[in-house]
Amino acid sequence: MYAVDFETTYSSDVNIDTFGQWHYLRHPSTDIYLVSIVGPDVEYVGRPEKAPWDKIDGKHWVAHNYSFDGAVMDVLRERGVTKAVPSTFTCTANLSVFMGAPRNLGGASKELLGVKVDKDPRAFMKGKTWNDVVALGKAKEIEDYALNDSKHCLDLAKTFSDRMPEMEQRLSRHTIEMGWRGFCVDSALVDKGLNVLDWVRIKANEKLPWANDDHTGEVLKVSELARACREAGIPVPPSTSEDDPACIRWEEEFGEKFPWVAAMRDWRKANMLFTKMEILWKRRRPDGTVPFGLKYFGAQTGRWSGESKFNFQNLPKGEIHGVDLRACIVPRAGKKFIISDLAQIEPRVLAWLCGDEALHNAIRHGYGIYEAFA
Repeated sequence: MYAVDFETTYSSDVNIDTFGQWHYLRHPSTDIYLVSIVGPDVEYVGRPEKAPWDKIDGKHWVAHNYSFDGAVMDVLRERGVTKAVPSTFTCTANLSVFMGAPRNLGGASKELLGVKVDKDPRAFMKGKTWNDVVALGKAKEIEDYALNDSKHCLDLAKTFSDRMPEMEQRLSRHTIEMGWRGFCVDSALVDKGLNVLDWVRIKANEKLPWANDDHTGEVLKVSELARACREAGIPVPPSTSEDDPACIRWEEEFGEKFPWVAAMRDWRKANMLFTKMEILWKRRRPDGTVPFGLKYFGAQTGRWSGESKFNFQNLPKGEIHGVDLRACIVPRAGKKFIISDLAQIEPRVLAWLCGDEALHNAIRHGYGIYEAFA
């Protein structure tokens, strides 16, 4: 096994959350300035261009969050830095959560190896280039930090990989690879949807007495809403959550008399969907696909969970202001979508583990899970 760990520049303006991983790694401001490699007869830290890739080509690679490090390797291959590929790979972040430990390397090392990892050097790198680090006399500290991360990663893999069943290892790799592959979107439908939702925001904004001209800043500011309610002589809603029954009743009671009440609801719904659609638009690749993040063993039960600010496992259903987000995700050419769902798998299995035969008998007789539980 060979542990591989990359360090890249990042800042408040250029980062994965803002651009998505694929575009972030290809952004002109992003420099892949350091790689650390640890394994049999190899201990290297330095520029990727000088790394001993020939020594680890075709070998078993491990990385903590291989979803990122493997994506970095794709960029290096695109640029002709290396042609090296692993025979297989292990993500020690996924291994750690399977073992019941934290996903992050610091928490995993402390929990599973009894080693404290100092992550301050990584925080120090925010907004700095490698030249900045050298000028500040911190190069050796950052190199040692990167090298130690690889050593801890390798220790995790060597110590615990045998405890992770082969099926779980395959699921871990498959999750990462399908995230890289991404899904296909109907670009024209995304563009149309954004235009429609932006127009809804603009028209709603015109009815809000406290909103500013760019329809983005003060629309949902609670203090402004409260002031408008007091001036209108109506109660302030206990919350502005669209799912809160009290908020729904408040909107129904006052929405017709005060147009800005309904306008606020329209703006909020349109903006929620606009934000999700905008992520699709920003993260599209030239081939019309969008890569995505998905956490293997993201929940305590072991099921997957969404990440990267776009949870495609929990997309809005149906149309909102005539825009259907799910319809924007389409099959690749020659493919088709099917519904493949382990219906309410967690409560069903939990009931079985608890011996709740009454619930299962109701399900067997045709009741849905919620009615059966009631």
